[in-house]
Amino acid sequence: MTAEDEVEKLAEALQAGPFRAAFSHNPEGAMAGADIDASLIPPEFIDTLKGLSLQELGVISRTTRELRDKGMHHESSLMRMPL
Repeated sequence: MTAEDEVEKLAEALQAGPFRAAFSHNPEGAMAGADIDASLIPPEFIDTLKGLSLQELGVISRTTRELRDKGMHHESSLMRMPL
């Protein structure tokens, strides 16, 4: 697995409301429960997501889904967002 693979899994997981809620309270536990290897994801990226509210995580989820639905999503595009 690569960092891009794990970020893609995280982006997919963030689309589920229960995962977003779990992530907002315990990011490491939520990722471990979703079989996401956080050790492969740059710590700065995880730190950025940790600083977001539940509502902000929802915006990221909806944006990612919209981009994917329109065929504009590249598997590593979430990780390429500026930190």
